[in-house]
This record gives sequence, C-alpha cells and structure tokens, in this order.
Amino acid sequence: MVELKSIPAGSNQSQTYIHLLGLAMRGNCEPEAVDISALPTTMIRLPPAAKAQLDAVAHRHGMDYKAAFAGLCTAGAEIMRKQMHQQAGLEKQLAVNLPPSFTPKSDNQRRYYEQIMVGLSANRIVFAEGSTGIGKSRAMAAAAVEQARAKKTPIVIAAPTVAVMKHLYDELRTLDTTGTSFKVLPGASEFVDDLLLNDYLQAAAAADADPDIVVDEAVREWVSGGAKPRQTNSPIAHALGDRAAWLMDDFRQIASNMPVEDFALRRGDLTVTSESRQLLAELKNTAKAADIIICTHAMLALGQYTHWGAVPEPCVLFIDEAHQFEQAVSSINSDQLSLYSLRASLANLRRATSAPRNSVLGKALKEARLLTSALQDIDTDGKRVCLTRSEQLQNNDRERLTIQLRTLGGYLASDTLAQARGIERYRSAVRLILASLTGSSNDRVDLDFSPDRRYPSLYCGPASVGEHLRRIWKTAKGGVVLASATLYIMDSSGNSKCDYLRGILAVDFKRLNTPAPVIDKSIYTLPTLFRPSKHRSSGLIPPRITADRTQEEWNRLLAEWHSSLADAVHHVINTAHGGTLVLLTAYRDIIALSVLLKAAGLAEERIIAQQPDQKFSEAERRYRLSHSAGVRPILLGLGTAWTGIDLKDDTASDETDSLLTDLVIARLPIGLNRSNSMNDRVERMGLYPIINEALLTLKQGVGRLIRRDQVKHRRLWVLDGRIVDNYKGKEMEYLSASARRFLREYRHREEF
Repeated sequence: MVELKSIPAGSNQSQTYIHLLGLAMRGNCEPEAVDISALPTTMIRLPPAAKAQLDAVAHRHGMDYKAAFAGLCTAGAEIMRKQMHQQAGLEKQLAVNLPPSFTPKSDNQRRYYEQIMVGLSANRIVFAEGSTGIGKSRAMAAAAVEQARAKKTPIVIAAPTVAVMKHLYDELRTLDTTGTSFKVLPGASEFVDDLLLNDYLQAAAAADADPDIVVDEAVREWVSGGAKPRQTNSPIAHALGDRAAWLMDDFRQIASNMPVEDFALRRGDLTVTSESRQLLAELKNTAKAADIIICTHAMLALGQYTHWGAVPEPCVLFIDEAHQFEQAVSSINSDQLSLYSLRASLANLRRATSAPRNSVLGKALKEARLLTSALQDIDTDGKRVCLTRSEQLQNNDRERLTIQLRTLGGYLASDTLAQARGIERYRSAVRLILASLTGSSNDRVDLDFSPDRRYPSLYCGPASVGEHLRRIWKTAKGGVVLASATLYIMDSSGNSKCDYLRGILAVDFKRLNTPAPVIDKSIYTLPTLFRPSKHRSSGLIPPRITADRTQEEWNRLLAEWHSSLADAVHHVINTAHGGTLVLLTAYRDIIALSVLLKAAGLAEERIIAQQPDQKFSEAERRYRLSHSAGVRPILLGLGTAWTGIDLKDDTASDETDSLLTDLVIARLPIGLNRSNSMNDRVERMGLYPIINEALLTLKQGVGRLIRRDQVKHRRLWVLDGRIVDNYKGKEMEYLSASARRFLREYRHREEF
C-alpha cells in the first residue's frame, strides 16, 4: 500500500485504492517505479475486471502484480490530487457567486450555507456536518428558499421529530420567503388514533376489564377535554389553529404507563372517519401544493414506500439529523404487532357483542393473553431480541411461538372478528411474522418491550433498507443535503471520514459531495477534558465477559469496576459548579452507581436515576426541578441521554447557565444500537459497525455539554480506562486509538 496524504472522506481505505487503480487505468497510465519492500500490506478484494486489467499490466511490464498495483495507485494518486485541486478552485469561485440571502450570524454559518449551495448547484448529495451552535437550521432554511426561487420544486425538509420540525418551521418564518410557499405535512403517526384510544379507555373502565390494561388519569382528562394541544406554537397546532387536537406529542408528554406508540394513527387505518383522521386529511391537502414541505423522517420514508402518494415526489431534499434517517426508513418498511393493543381491541368487540368465552372471539382473546405471557418469559434483560436469528432464543421457544402465532392468526382470520378495531393491521402483521419465523421470508422478526410496563411488541421487516434509500436519492434529482453534527468519524490518524454513514445511507459515491465539517471551535476550547491517569485507569476498565470467566469472577470484577467508577463520579460531583450528567450503557450500572453514591454520603434528592419503567422525559423533568430548587443534581442516564437531551437553562444567560456544567462518560458506548439493520451489519461485517457506531455515539454524547456560546465552568470527564495511551485490549484497540485521537481536539486536557 503506497502512502496517501489524504483519503476522500466518503470512502474507506479499500475503496480509495480501488478508485486510484481505476483512475490510472482509465488514464492509460504507466505504473510508476515503487520500492514495495518496505510498504505495509493488506487484503483488498478487487472486482474481477479490475483484477484482469491489473494482471495484464503486470504481464506487459514484466512486473510482480503487487508492484504493478503500487505503481498504478501512485499514478492514480497524482490524478486524484489534480482533480481535487481543480474541484476546490471551482467550488471556491462558485461560492463567491452564491451569497446568502440572509445576514449570517458568523463566518461558520456563512461557510455552511455556501457549502450546501455549492453542492446543490451540481445536484449532488451533500454530507453537511456542522457543530451545535453554528446555525445549521437557518442556513438550511435559507438554502431551501433559494432552491424554491430557482424552481427546483417541490422541496422536502425532513426532521426526526415534530420538535425539530417546529424549529425548522420557525426558521422559515423568520426569513424573507417572498415568491415561495411552505407548509407542514405531518404523517399519520403524528396524530392519535382517537377511535382506538377511546375504545381502550372504555375497555379499561368496564366492570370486567382486563387487569393488565392500565390507564393514566391525565390521559383520561386530556381526552375528556377534547384532546387539545398543550403546545399551541407547534407547527401542526399552528397550521390547524383552534381546531388542533389529538397530537401524539401531547399524548407522549402526559402518558406515564400506557403503551403510547400503540395508539398512533397508522396509514392502514384511514378508511374510516374520525376527528383525528379529518384533521390529518386537511393538512395533507393544503401541504401538497406548497413549494417547500416540512415533514418528519418517517413521513418522507412513507412517501417512498407509497411511490410518492403520501408525499409529493421531491426535486430537492434536506434531511436534518441525517444519521437517524436509516432507522426511520427501516421502521416504515416494517410491521408491528402490539399484543396489548390487540387485546384491548378484541376485548371491546367481545363486550359489544356479548360473545361467550368459547366463541372464536373468546378463544382469540385467550390466545393473545397466552402469547403475551410467552413473550414476557423471554424478556430476561429488557433488550431487543431477534427471534429469527438470535442465539438467545432456543429452537423449542421459536417452535412454540410459531404454533401460538399460527393459532392466533387462524382466529383473527375469522369473519366474526371483522369489526374489531385495526383487525387488518393485526392480520397482516401475524402473516408476515409467521412467514419470517418459518423461513418463507428473509425478513427479521424482533421482540421489543415498552420502556415503562414492559409491554411486548413484535416487529417484522427487512434487515437492510439500502435499496429503499437508493430510490429516494435517485428521485431527488436536484440534490440532497444530509445535515447533522455527527456524520464524520475521526480515525486514529486524525482523518475525518463519513464512509461508514455513506454506506449505511447507501449514497452513490459518484454523487457524493463531502465538504469539510464546519466546527465551532468553542466546543473544544470552552471545556476542560479530564481523563484517568495511568495508575487510576486500570480500575476504570469495564470487565468483559469471556468464555473462561466464571459468573462469580465476573460479578466480582463488575463490583470492583462499579466501586472505582463511583469514587471517580463522587469526586466530579463534589467539585462541580452545577448539575452533572453521567452517561452509562446499562441499567445495572445505574442501579449500582446510585447505591454506591448514596452510601458515600450523597444526598438522595440530588440523585436522579433513569428508570426502566419510566420515560426518560420524567428523569429530565425531575433533574430540572432539582436544579430550580437550588440543588446541584446528578442525572444517571442511558439511551436517549446520549443523543436526545438538551440540558440548557433558557431562563439564564450563557454565562450563568449552570443546569449542566459537568458531563461524565462512564464507559465507551459499545453495542447500543440493536436495530434490525445493525444486527445484520454485525453479522456481515463483524466489529467494523460496532466500532463506528461507538465512535458516532461518543461524539453525540460529548456534544451534550456545550449547547450555547460563552458558557463557563464546563468540564468533560471520560472515565473509561481504555482511552489511556498504549491500551492493549483484544479487538478494540482501533476504537480506543480513535477515541483518544478525537479527544485530543480538546485544547484544555488534564489527568486526575
């Protein structure tokens, strides 16, 4: 392998060398004379045609094929250098001719806008990374307006959540949009299925109600009051005005114990009439005629799924938080069977028809209860389980579940159940799940549980959604902007690469545009980074499960690590200026750390521990209340705490905001993504996706600390002992080295 001064951000090492070989071949270059005796070697799989061409060149010049490969790659590298230099000059000149139509708040925001516009002018797919605080949303909104004025419509702006949709909608409202129009296009899942929820409430209120059907009193009051919006400034509520109602965001805020997502309105349930369905139809009709359409990731994915029946076929796409988009596409192309939702529907029908227990309906309800119990027996640690491939599931368990599902499906197919709410959805889900479990389909079946009362649901869908993603990019002929603060991963040599996400998002290398990430340097200059010294690091290395390690030994090592971790966290808390967030990866660690901190004398009211039977928003609410009461709280969190929390105090100035002053990374975030597609990647690619996901999540995690300019007293503590220099650990040395290199970006670094 000849030395390369730089590797294109969107390609990995193998792809780059194959690209260089192709450049030399197409340019009819002669192989350069290269001494390969001291060059490193690696295995690269060449396409058959490229291998044949390489063999021909080696034979023609009487060279060893390795020497021919190195010589051609050297010639190709010179061609690539000239091409990149020429492209940089063209883009610089083009940026001069594309001044922003708004007043940028900083050079970073201006540069981010220019990069987007340059890429879109060539109809490319732009990997637009910008750090928190540079003003990405306004730059994207302004770029969308300019694309609309250039008649590259319709333009779709997709966000992961309604909250982010609202932010983008507000940015558009602040701009001069003369001559253009923009509307919100919500998906069915942004509304509550009012019919289904009312049926559920009635079932719970019945004298013979199923004891497992739980209702939050706040939800009952919300429904009786007309299900009006709690946030009237949301884009959907703003678009509907006084008639706004039945919004899922409101439902999520007030429900603590109910299986919230089971009550989302679904695309297959729109044939009947109800209030929430009418509101959705009204918004869709007005949005489809707009130049700029704002929707969620899920709605955009649904557009492709319905061959652009749900969303107008886009000419230009803007996807905010693009690193999350693949999960939305995977979800839309999957089916769900919620057992509790099914049971509530069957119970209501039985009550309405007075069907006896030995009727088909009674038997279906009994079988649904038995299947619920069988699935809960599999729930050993609360984690998602793959029923089609996972080694966690015994063959007899799979056979037993298959028999139960087949029996349930037989009952559901009966005409006597035709009036059950959502029956077609349940029938379809059972058919698809059975097809996968019996091997007649290649889809995965995963078992997951709600984060509150452990309600089981089965998900069935493809292991890979690459083809669906490629169709979306092909449709957007005017260009795509993939925006996020975490698209690029820094490797151990300091190169920022986006090849991992490029592969996940199935972006064609030929359309790829990878401008340098726009980073606000304050992210790395404001906080002080603390990491363990060499003598302390050994106690902060999390223990690993190995084949030769007994359960007793594992428990002992885990307890020792928890003790060392608690000592370090206690030191952080005692010296923190304000609140502290500790990012963990397992509930067992949260429980152990909470117990040890209390034993060390920390006041119980200061410790906010995320609970497996509560939504994370409840933990965040308690944390904020503690801070308001003058307590310096500590939040022990996982999951959403790594990627979806914004702990800033809007009532305080930048300089006085002390809601979060200290961020603790207890351990590197390995193995947190357990989606269908991720599991498939691990099966195909081994550790590569695990390491890259960990680096992406680490980058997202540390991004929780600096959320506004000019903050003070910020400290970042990375306690994982594997980040110390020269750490040697089986299979994870690359992860440790890359994490160390990334953390060297922080200007102020200390050991403790």
